[in-house]
Amino acid sequence: MWRGALLAGLLGAGLVLSRVALATGRGVAVAAVIAGLGHAALYGTLFVAFARSLRPGRAALVTTLAQRINPRFRAGMVPYTRAVTWVWTCFFAAQLAGSAMLLLFAPREWWLWWVSTLHGPMAIGLALAEFLVRRRRFPGEHTGFRETIRGVRATSWTTAASAGAGASSPAAGCPADSGNARPHPRTGESSAPGPAA
Repeated sequence: MWRGALLAGLLGAGLVLSRVALATGRGVAVAAVIAGLGHAALYGTLFVAFARSLRPGRAALVTTLAQRINPRFRAGMVPYTRAVTWVWTCFFAAQLAGSAMLLLFAPREWWLWWVSTLHGPMAIGLALAEFLVRRRRFPGEHTGFRETIRGVRATSWTTAASAGAGASSPAAGCPADSGNARPHPRTGESSAPGPAA
């Protein structure tokens, strides 16, 4: 839990200092270091957690979260949640690569805008786009945006990260990976085995 607090503190300090530095033109170097560290720590950690959950035999991180949040989750949703995990993993990688490219080849102010301001709206935009796709793909079976946010907040960062990045945690809790139809723990409905996640 302290790692999550440290990441949030670094990112928050970087945001505040970089915006002050950009507005006043002072302390840009210090703000850049703090914003860059916060951005790299946040997106590096997320990238590793999501990418490790995509290894064979593991439940993808979004699959694990969806099983906890959505009472209507079924085995047929596993390929979709696995694909969403891939999309977020690529987004985190793009954040890190974009930061590195701007730092190397663009004016420092552009890079500072990327790590302190633009990454937030980009993440929100991706989350909203995924929500709209999910709503069309699973009408009546998806959770609402507010419920999703509440569920993610209620899910412990360390629990979610360990579910996705545990050293030897097979995807045993995932109905699609078990190979047997079994009742969903919340709905009691039988879920037929689906394709391997």
